[in-house]
Amino acid sequence: MPGDLVFIDRKDDIAILKGLVDKNTIVICLQPSVGAELLKIGIQYESSVNFFGVSGHKSTVIFSDEIVESIRPLLKQLCQEKFCRTFEKNWVFSFRFYLNYWISTLHVVHLSVQKFQPDRLVVLGNSVIELSVKNSHNSSFLDVIVKHYADAHKIKTYHVDGVRKFKIYQLVKIFLLRLKHYFGILVFEFILIVYPLMTRKKQPILAPEDSYNMPRLLNEVSQHIKGSIPVYLQTRRINLINTLKGMVKGKFFSFYSIPVGFNLNKKNIFQDNLDSSTKYIVNWLNNPLNNTTIYGVDLSQPLSLFINHDLTSKMKDLKGRLTSLLRVLSVVQPKYVFAQHSLGISYALGEYCMRYSIPSLLISHGSHVPHSGEVAELEWSVHAQTIINSNYPFIALQTPWASKFFKEQKNVVSCGIETGPLLFSRKSDNVGDFYKSRDSLYKRHAGRKILLHASSPRDWKSLRPWVYETIDEYIRNINDLIKAVEGNKNLYLAIRFRPLKNLSLPEFKSLLDPSICYDIYTDGSFEEYLLSSDLLISYSSTTIEESLQNHIPVLQYDPDGKYIHIPGHKLPGRRGQHASSVYYVHAQNRLLESLKWWDDNHDNAQVNNWSKHIIDIDEDMTWIDSIRLV
Repeated sequence: MPGDLVFIDRKDDIAILKGLVDKNTIVICLQPSVGAELLKIGIQYESSVNFFGVSGHKSTVIFSDEIVESIRPLLKQLCQEKFCRTFEKNWVFSFRFYLNYWISTLHVVHLSVQKFQPDRLVVLGNSVIELSVKNSHNSSFLDVIVKHYADAHKIKTYHVDGVRKFKIYQLVKIFLLRLKHYFGILVFEFILIVYPLMTRKKQPILAPEDSYNMPRLLNEVSQHIKGSIPVYLQTRRINLINTLKGMVKGKFFSFYSIPVGFNLNKKNIFQDNLDSSTKYIVNWLNNPLNNTTIYGVDLSQPLSLFINHDLTSKMKDLKGRLTSLLRVLSVVQPKYVFAQHSLGISYALGEYCMRYSIPSLLISHGSHVPHSGEVAELEWSVHAQTIINSNYPFIALQTPWASKFFKEQKNVVSCGIETGPLLFSRKSDNVGDFYKSRDSLYKRHAGRKILLHASSPRDWKSLRPWVYETIDEYIRNINDLIKAVEGNKNLYLAIRFRPLKNLSLPEFKSLLDPSICYDIYTDGSFEEYLLSSDLLISYSSTTIEESLQNHIPVLQYDPDGKYIHIPGHKLPGRRGQHASSVYYVHAQNRLLESLKWWDDNHDNAQVNNWSKHIIDIDEDMTWIDSIRLV
């Protein structure tokens, strides 16, 4: 019989459920980490898997694009001095994630209500007051979304007040963040002073940050540019001591971070333009002639709140960081610039290089493949604008797929250069190192065929629909693999896991089916695990192309049958079917048979289509000469 329907995505709300849940209560959990805790106290729930699916991914992409592309022309006023596109691209980047969050969550709520037809919806929050003032994108908006949906459909709600209390550690956290901000400014000012002293008579090769194998690449580039030194605007190095040692020895230089600075609230032309653009966009959202309603819920009010508060603040911060960036560039005067993405100040760096004819190359850390399907093509084209289709003079095309993808993009202002793989993982020339690594990594399982699973799931607040899994889908897909691998003693599943903001390693372990056919690996470089494996399994990830670069076959698995990142042979294969570099399984009930076919029939020596994925490495880096010709 119908009863209460509860949606939950925060651990802080778990305690209250003990007094609410009865046999007529349905709990829908949108965060696997919360689900792991619910199971510990005996509360059964349904995940989002059964309420999102193909239709959820598709509707999120389509409706989000309709709103974003209607708003984009209203952002032209944000052109500021040397940076004409930086603010627009970053504004859209942040806005789109927030919009996707609302659309995707509403889809889950809508389908859940349709299925269970509840008497009322339980809102876990601090009543209407909290719903009206919350505006931080870092907060959970699930209670707000549920309330909006209930009001739109005239469904009774039950508010559970006082669930979340402001904890003392939150005050401490705010204080520490402010302290870190001011300390960062002092460090930045000091580094600006010492930079000329520590890099005297050296040619600076500038990069936004030391991530995604950029240090390895710049070390190689330095061998071809006499008297050069890698310089990083920001660092992600965990070991600060090693970073300082490297700087003192003159191996590289890092500014650690680029701060926002002071006087952000000072009235200026940028502030006037930002206020004007915000006004136009909010007016557009609230115009009844424009469609901002989905699943019966008008999004104009929550989107307007987000724009007026969060996005305005983000654009002010970006303006402050660009002021600091210009100071760095005036001191460093880079001879070359290499970037692994074009987001935030990295986009501005590309615009600066384009304006002042500085040799620069954008080298995407992602995988880019042309798609014929409407939804995939649309999502990737938007994603490309902050990672490959940007305002750098030159773009590195590391694979044939990237080259084809780049040629299909619209409004391209850069020149593509086929460089071969620059940031991807590479196999060691020493074969002995490879086998030694395999034995040390997989130990007693090294003699079996190693299936390495690596994927890039997205949380609801950073969702890239269709082309990436949700976290719930990610866990479901791995459990499907565990069941299939258990049926073949010749196979061993190695799960490469990176702890996520909302999913720790212990939580992840508790959500996987128990079995001796797999283990989870978090330590060491991914490169080692990849090069010591026989097959990579993924839904969508840069690891797919990294694997192919090293002649390691790939199996793509999507039980919903909606997405294939790179075209491949569908499994299970026919008798006599040739071995391929890429395979695809489109249904859970085909997985066991498909893995058996691969185990019995795949032979790397028989694969003859590696070349379609690979541009040979240019050991002499002759492409450097091309980017000099700006």
